[in-house]
Amino acid sequence: MSYSNIPSKILLPSCQDHIDLWQKFIQHNAATSIRDPHLGIKQIVGKYPGPHICFTAAVHGNEPVGVKAFLHLLTLAQEIPILTRGTLSLIIGNPLAFQKGVRYIEEDLNRSFNHKLTSSIEGQRAGLLRR
Repeated sequence: MSYSNIPSKILLPSCQDHIDLWQKFIQHNAATSIRDPHLGIKQIVGKYPGPHICFTAAVHGNEPVGVKAFLHLLTLAQEIPILTRGTLSLIIGNPLAFQKGVRYIEEDLNRSFNHKLTSSIEGQRAGLLRR
């Protein structure tokens, strides 16, 4: 089977699908938002100190599967204590591109970490995530 035979809905979810997922993520109350919920960073903090683990999703804005996994994890966290020690950070890599359902806005985010930061949206995001 070639990609040309796969319905476009499977390859490219609609922009509205991405916006709906984004809204569910930022409004989910099983984890706290870091600073501003629109930054797309949530944390689940265990009762006791421990390691800090970070997961990223949607580094490329047209890849929604990781955000769906985050929502599943957040829902699970409401039902059972999934973390007793440490902190789990869930990071939407490129929130603006994700909301638009496109790979990136100005430049590929995953390439923005390997060179001098630019003033592009992705360059600024890479700078934020480096901290």
